[in-house]
Amino acid sequence: MNYKLQSLRGVACVFVVYFHVVGTPLTGLQLPKDNFYAFLSDLFIYIRMPLFIFLSGYVYGYRRFSGDFKKYISGKSRRILIPFVVVSSVFLLIQTNTPGVNNPINFDIMTFFLYPYAHFWFLQSIFSIFVFYCIFDYLTKRENKKLLFLFLFSIPLFFVSGYFTDFFSFSRTLYLFPFFTFGILVNEYKLEEIKGNRLSLIIILFFSLLAINTFFLTNGSTINKVSLLAFLIGIIGSYTLLRIMFVSKFFIFIGAYSYSIYLYHVFGTAFSRIALHKIGVQSVDLHVFFGLFLGLFLPVVFHKITSRFSLPAILFLGVNPVVSKGKS
Repeated sequence: MNYKLQSLRGVACVFVVYFHVVGTPLTGLQLPKDNFYAFLSDLFIYIRMPLFIFLSGYVYGYRRFSGDFKKYISGKSRRILIPFVVVSSVFLLIQTNTPGVNNPINFDIMTFFLYPYAHFWFLQSIFSIFVFYCIFDYLTKRENKKLLFLFLFSIPLFFVSGYFTDFFSFSRTLYLFPFFTFGILVNEYKLEEIKGNRLSLIIILFFSLLAINTFFLTNGSTINKVSLLAFLIGIIGSYTLLRIMFVSKFFIFIGAYSYSIYLYHVFGTAFSRIALHKIGVQSVDLHVFFGLFLGLFLPVVFHKITSRFSLPAILFLGVNPVVSKGKS
């Protein structure tokens, strides 16, 4: 096991859960922009999902598609699409029927599973990316020069992603695609072996970019997520964190359940927020602490219980019970 990689997956989980705990002025804790927790969330907003998808690409680089279309697509469908349908449906029912939730929605059942909804859009995007690479790797025989060309081609698509359709989260797939591809490139070209002055320059550049973002935030400006600054923070930041990440038993544990945490963390964060409000707790510090705690660990408990039973393991986790007795 690559313990540094698994630790970084845990960090990526914390970034995602923290964002949904704090939320925006209209969601989550609905904090003002000048609040420290909101500032911290905005500071890392351009590394949050890019890092998550970058790590998926890096891991995919270890086991790229090699030829059995039926087995591959059925496996990804079971792992991604079944939980997507089941969990998003459960979340929708809770969101539309529970007092105290943010932004209850109206929906059209005929198109509900075809367009982005809550954080489940990521499942649509990652499934599309896996299907694309299944075809791409088969046609190109996993030739790295063509992979590099694809990465370069995907960069301009990142900047115009907002102009494309949201059908099955296609525009967001274009947004994520360069980061996933970069993860494969880092793995294939062994870029994590860069050392010395070149690595130092990359690290300095990343923190310089964060400093620029800090400057904008402290002056009340928000950078567009498809801007050059956001792209560079996502690309360089993902690589930098991969290189400077330390091994942590806590983050390794969290990272081992990363998929389940992504699926179910919002149930924990929402429960924490609503429960604390019900008993009159107004402390933002306590809301952030308990939101993070329940957002990270309730999915782990749910995974451990659900993985013991055949049908729930498939429906809610997308895995066979024998496989899921370990981790995500």
